[in-house]
Amino acid sequence: MNRSKKYFLKSWLLFWLFYFTANSNAADVPKGAFFSFAHVSANFCQIDGDQASGFNKFGYSFGFQVGQGIGKGWVYETGIAYSIRGARRPLDLDKPGLETFNLDYRMLDIPIKLMKYMNKYSLGAGLITTYTLNATDLDNYILNLKNDTKTVNMLGVINAAYNVSPKIRITADYQYSLNSIRISNNSNNPFFRTGVYHNLVSVGIDYIISSNTK
Repeated sequence: MNRSKKYFLKSWLLFWLFYFTANSNAADVPKGAFFSFAHVSANFCQIDGDQASGFNKFGYSFGFQVGQGIGKGWVYETGIAYSIRGARRPLDLDKPGLETFNLDYRMLDIPIKLMKYMNKYSLGAGLITTYTLNATDLDNYILNLKNDTKTVNMLGVINAAYNVSPKIRITADYQYSLNSIRISNNSNNPFFRTGVYHNLVSVGIDYIISSNTK
């Protein structure tokens, strides 16, 4: 198990630990209550398996989502978003012979999350199904990147949010690919290992558009 997968499992454990110890007396979304919101976020990305490290690739996401209460403070949320993920290896002056790259993946996302609302806080987890619109190396180190990229992929996501006001909430996500984003899992290309995986942290804002919650 690589280091990033261990971090993902630790994040799951921390999520459940926080859930069982948090005060969940007040549920802001009654059963059947519906709401919609716009979302925008900054993505700090890397790709595990690309022989580089660090969340050096900056991307973003924006989209529209809806949610509905299913009882006892539990809410499901889904929607659609446009996202940029990837990885970047910048120029290293200590290793001038090391090639730079800037992998840029443009995607449509369909998230499905189960959230627990606790006063102004909410915690949740779910899945993001992604559809790759384009994949390129902006530094032209990896040619024809899209030809070796799966069109449809799936990521696990852990989400935390805080309601600043009735209309605004701040969010933070941790996302990790559940399967390799490459079509072929084996390659002699020294850039690739047996599999490569999106690994990113996302920080953003939700703006509540409509709501019949109390």
